[in-house]
Amino acid sequence: MIAAFTFHLKNNVFQGQVTVGKYDGIHSCLTCATTGGKVFVHNPHSAGSEDNVSFFNINQQITAIKAAKLTANASQDVLLVGTPLNFFAYDVNENSNTFYKDVQDGVSTIHQISNEKGELMSIVGGSCSIVGFNHTGEEIFWTVTGDNVLSMTSCEDTTDGLIVGSEDFEIRHFKGEEVTLEITETDKVTHLVGMDGSRYGYGLANGTIGVYDGEKRIWRAKTKNHITALQSFDLDADGSKELIVGWDTGVVEVRSWDKGDVIFKDRFPTAVAAIVKADYRKSGAEDLIVVSADGEVRGYAPSQAENIRSQQEADEEMIRQLTVKKQEMMTELNNYTDGIKSHKEAVKNLKESLKESKSESKSDASSSSSSSSQDPKSKPTIKLVPNKENKRTELVITSKGSPIRAVVIFAEHIFAEESFAVHPKVPVDELVIPIIPLKNAASDLLVKVILGQRSSVICNVIEAVKKWKTFANFVPIVKADYRKSGAEDLIVVSADGEVRGYAPSQAENIRSQQEADEEMIRQLTVKKQEMMTELNNYTDGIKSHKEAVKNLKESLKESKSESKSDASSSSSSSSQDPKSKPTIKLVPNKENKRTELVITSKGSPIRAVVIFAEHIFAEESFAVHPKVPVDELVIPIIPLKNAASDLLVKVILGQRSSVICNVIEAVKKWKTFANFVPIDKGAPDPQSTLTFQLPAESMTRVVTWLNINFSVDLAKDSKADLSFVNSKDGRILKFLAQKTGHVIIKSDDIGIVGDLIQDLATYLQLESLESVATFPDEFQKFQESLDRVEEFNMTRTKLTTEMADSSNLIKTLVIKAEDARIIDETETMSKIYQ
Repeated sequence: MIAAFTFHLKNNVFQGQVTVGKYDGIHSCLTCATTGGKVFVHNPHSAGSEDNVSFFNINQQITAIKAAKLTANASQDVLLVGTPLNFFAYDVNENSNTFYKDVQDGVSTIHQISNEKGELMSIVGGSCSIVGFNHTGEEIFWTVTGDNVLSMTSCEDTTDGLIVGSEDFEIRHFKGEEVTLEITETDKVTHLVGMDGSRYGYGLANGTIGVYDGEKRIWRAKTKNHITALQSFDLDADGSKELIVGWDTGVVEVRSWDKGDVIFKDRFPTAVAAIVKADYRKSGAEDLIVVSADGEVRGYAPSQAENIRSQQEADEEMIRQLTVKKQEMMTELNNYTDGIKSHKEAVKNLKESLKESKSESKSDASSSSSSSSQDPKSKPTIKLVPNKENKRTELVITSKGSPIRAVVIFAEHIFAEESFAVHPKVPVDELVIPIIPLKNAASDLLVKVILGQRSSVICNVIEAVKKWKTFANFVPIVKADYRKSGAEDLIVVSADGEVRGYAPSQAENIRSQQEADEEMIRQLTVKKQEMMTELNNYTDGIKSHKEAVKNLKESLKESKSESKSDASSSSSSSSQDPKSKPTIKLVPNKENKRTELVITSKGSPIRAVVIFAEHIFAEESFAVHPKVPVDELVIPIIPLKNAASDLLVKVILGQRSSVICNVIEAVKKWKTFANFVPIDKGAPDPQSTLTFQLPAESMTRVVTWLNINFSVDLAKDSKADLSFVNSKDGRILKFLAQKTGHVIIKSDDIGIVGDLIQDLATYLQLESLESVATFPDEFQKFQESLDRVEEFNMTRTKLTTEMADSSNLIKTLVIKAEDARIIDETETMSKIYQ
């Protein structure tokens, strides 16, 4: 697919800092942030400036830009600019600021959305805060989020107004100031873009992209590249917006919203800086505009994209037809080569017959030629010959017909690259190739001899297979009584000078040894077949066992009065013993203060274990491969964050020498706070506490919440008095829930306490919860920060005062110097200026 238009801005463009706005209300202008705190605007319909580009100096570090209307009735766009400390609206057409505001938390991203009154708000995301401004710059919205805001978007059809991605791996849905949904991802949420309905696309810092429909993930894909741009656009004109992804490699991908299949792909020489959409050519329809980091711009029109799928199908059909044509031509070429080969042999045999009998008629010669078209003399002889003189084994190839142009030999264990080629300068009738193997091993030498004159275009290729014996590199040279034992020995010298002698008594068992080796191979083959059959039976037995256990549970539910012996007999009806299956458990280890995955196998030993899980491991997977197979393997699990997940455990069973291994899969539930290991109550109390009151009737649900999220098993009507240790940092956590509804949480980690409260409130469906928190260490840090801020304010006040004094002094001196100049007192004026 070819771009509808392309041009070059001749300036570098910062990643993600590109927008399109109609600053005069008519023409779409591409606006980009570049080096030196500058913004340049490209207007394709303007002829006033060179290359249709005009520059504006912001004189600050630019962190985000967006072109938007400040009110729904506005006729033109303004440029919204964010810096580390400020946010302002700039009227490009009037070259003036509409408003200018200080933002203490900085600006990392800008989005625009309507509030409940229908007013447009310019939303600014910064350090843990989200601020909304109206058209005059007045702050009309404020809320907080868990970490630095990296991306924001909104969907066309959703009850949630704003969707925010942050550095804490969370995607949060906001309705007003309240969070209605939180989705935990596997890395920083760097990109978000709204799509059709309630669908939206997302991109993570680790290269993962995907699409959500509300809280349901439709698909996701992970790559090794980094995302630089994300956009949605109906490029194939099918009525649904596709996900457009830009990568740091310069690749632009168009992916379907439902499966994530790549529909279209293009490549830029440098990284993609941004992807926007606008009616840039005044054609009445939006174009997809892709901008690279070096300033190259390409635009794609939907009308051109309608035939993407049909074009792909046409390309696939063409490839199929070309493949069929290639096969037909290859067959024709082989037939042509065979015909030339037969013709050459016939001509050669005809010449030989004419030399032998010149008196024979031409018809006899022709019949003789046809009858000997496959004369064995035309085929070269290939032999492996031990050369006693040179002390080596040689491959001797002799051709009585066409000369030898080249020889190629293929063999395992003989040559370094499993092949060897010889190409004499001129074709020869005999070629001697010394064979010096890499190791003592039997092998098949596949010898390809290329026959033909030096000037021949078409050559004849003869193939032959020669058996290379295990010790063929030992050349028998002499037999003598070398040890004075009264009997002759067979003396063999290898190509590298090694000498071995064999006595008749030692050689008697050669054949029997070979027969024993063959018998052992046969027995191993039979053993392999038996083990394969046993493996299949074992797999079938596991299935039968699972069905039997399932039926047993159902029967126990139907009749609890059955005896244990009956249940045992029902379970034992399975064809395989359940003991042969390894046991996989998540066990809290109080001694080591961590939760461990313990895998025990009473049958085959454990060769390796692979675990797949989101939010637990850095790359969503973890592998353990002991040096030798073991019967028990203990794997400590220390998660990246507090989140529930499914551990997909794959256990590979088998001996170290086994070629075929058994793989057992199991899924283990990782609880949200499973990294907190229960310990004895005698542990010292943390200094920080959080207390709150719940309804007494909800305490049963609190106990259920503890059982679901922690590695504990409490009775529903029991009082919860628990102590835990965090496997990550060793900090103590204590949780006390009385039957009256009074709850006390003790921990010095304010983040963990916040996670506990939020998870508990979500489970109990609480909209608000009053609590009293005491965190001396955190308040001490906060007080130190306030003291530093106060010191900075005092320093700033002092500097401001000194600057004012200096300014007044300068004004006075300038006035005196000007008075001296007027009355021609040059010397006095010089002293004043000095």
